[in-house]
Amino acid sequence: MSTALLLLVYAGYLAARRACVDPRTAARRSAFAGIGGFALVPLVHFSVVWWRSLHQPATLLAPDPHPPIDPVMLAALTLAVAAFTAAAAWLFLRRVAILERSARPSRRVPVLTGARR
Repeated sequence: MSTALLLLVYAGYLAARRACVDPRTAARRSAFAGIGGFALVPLVHFSVVWWRSLHQPATLLAPDPHPPIDPVMLAALTLAVAAFTAAAAWLFLRRVAILERSARPSRRVPVLTGARR
């Protein structure tokens, strides 16, 4: 159910993005669709609690102080999350550096071609 709603919101976002010729208006309308779609986040979260027959109970965010996960699996999950976060941060910083370099004016010295004036 929640997946179908998210699919409809995504389709609405794409439709709002392409509906207008003016890119500014299209961006504004699609932003409203995205903000409206964010309202579905609590529904998706609580659907796990409401329909337990379809989902397992919370593993890490359980109210129990000791999560019902094997310690080896918890260590593997923690390592994977840390590695993915580090890789995403590296890619983000690399992209920012590339954008900063492309925004600066070029200070290259013109190459002489050998033509004399």
